[in-house]
Amino acid sequence: MPPYVTDVSHPALSKALRSIKNTFNRNLLKTLCKLEWSTTIEEVSEERIQFELDNIIGNVMNGDIIDIDALFDQELKMDLREADVKARVINYFMLCDDIILQHELSSSFSTPNGIKEKCKFLKQYLEPAALRDSIDTHHRLVDNFSKTDEQALYRLVKDKALEQEKVFRMLAKRKQHPARDQE
Repeated sequence: MPPYVTDVSHPALSKALRSIKNTFNRNLLKTLCKLEWSTTIEEVSEERIQFELDNIIGNVMNGDIIDIDALFDQELKMDLREADVKARVINYFMLCDDIILQHELSSSFSTPNGIKEKCKFLKQYLEPAALRDSIDTHHRLVDNFSKTDEQALYRLVKDKALEQEKVFRMLAKRKQHPARDQE
């Protein structure tokens, strides 16, 4: 990954524009080119090196596969103590992203199938159960676009959660003032 440019001075820009190829230990680059990438140092491009490095960073170390179901079951929880519904929903989606980043699973969840799985996990661990049921019903009867689109799922969850919060507050007011309803 190239350095983050924060200064436009000549030394800072020179450092930022330095070749990836030139930052490598020559023997390491030669070995990677020969054994991993089936090319030579002379033929490998900067773009190819960047692509291969992104693949290395994005893969799970040593090909170990963690139990993703257990991971999300254990860590993905909606904080129902958060009174602000929008904040609760955004924090839930952000927690999911944090779990993915912490466990270096970004490449697994960046493919179309991975995004679909992420949406499945996001729906599966929604709380309260009535919200999860509402999303299920929407998917079955209205449309299931948000099963494969995280932004659409976010909007749907937020809208349904806000609807449920309005109903909850209305019912709570009725319980506080039952005489008004009977007049």
